[in-house]
Amino acid sequence: MKKFTNSKIKRPSIIFVVLGILLAIHAAFLIYLMCWGFFSSVKAELGSTNLFRGNEIGFPKGLPWEWQWSNYQVVTKYIYVDITLDSARVRIGLINMLFNTLIITFGGAAVSTFVPCLVAYVTTKFDFKFSAFFDTVVLVAMIIPIVGAYLSDIQVLNALGLYDKWAGFFVHKMHCISVYYLVFKAVFKSISISYSEAAYIEGAGEYTVMFRVVIPLARTVILTVYLIYFITYWNDYNTSLLYLRTKPTLAYGIYYIVFKQAENVICNVPMRMAGAFLLFTPILILFSFFRKSIMQNLSMGGVKE
Repeated sequence: MKKFTNSKIKRPSIIFVVLGILLAIHAAFLIYLMCWGFFSSVKAELGSTNLFRGNEIGFPKGLPWEWQWSNYQVVTKYIYVDITLDSARVRIGLINMLFNTLIITFGGAAVSTFVPCLVAYVTTKFDFKFSAFFDTVVLVAMIIPIVGAYLSDIQVLNALGLYDKWAGFFVHKMHCISVYYLVFKAVFKSISISYSEAAYIEGAGEYTVMFRVVIPLARTVILTVYLIYFITYWNDYNTSLLYLRTKPTLAYGIYYIVFKQAENVICNVPMRMAGAFLLFTPILILFSFFRKSIMQNLSMGGVKE
């Protein structure tokens, strides 16, 4: 009878151990910051210098039901953004900011996901010299710092009459200069051509093959990229700050509280932290439901040729 011997277990390298320890320390530090922020959001205002004196961990005094949970109610009441609209000063409240946030997150994530997906499909399907040249252009554009492009973006949108308009926002996001363009190319290359050939034999056209055969096979990756963009746009305040000045979002509202708002009742550390956690909570819930889809290694099978 054949005996099976256990193979030697490969010990992790020193570099792997050191990186693991550093990542564990980094994760613990981030968790501490989140706890610090949450505990701050349910404290009474004691001044920024006395808020943590003698209490470095930041744990609130008293039992949990004695904490200042009313801070969240006060924030939802007083959070606002003042904008200039037709030479008049207008105050934008929580409901309007939430509406703008939903448009940017759902719409912006959809455009930023499907445009590079479609372009990646075309450059993978039709593997010409221009496709390789286009890939090079995308890589070079990703390497160049984008900070200096903000001014030119605003000038172009303003010249086209699209600045501070929803149409301008969606046009501005219709590009494929993104690492996810390369991700989609890798996914489409991994899909066996047998699927497309079988569809062609049945009389399917190019659009049918693209939208009903190939893209559905990549739906897991597409959904994951969409969720990543959704989280990105939910936390984005630069869009309202630079491109949509009269359409502030919740993220911009938190920015406004920290740097511009002069309302004394809300301009303190506990209220600012409460506003930050109001913005953070939906993303935490979303990530809790879809963490496996976002974090796992995505693999796609196919017919062997």
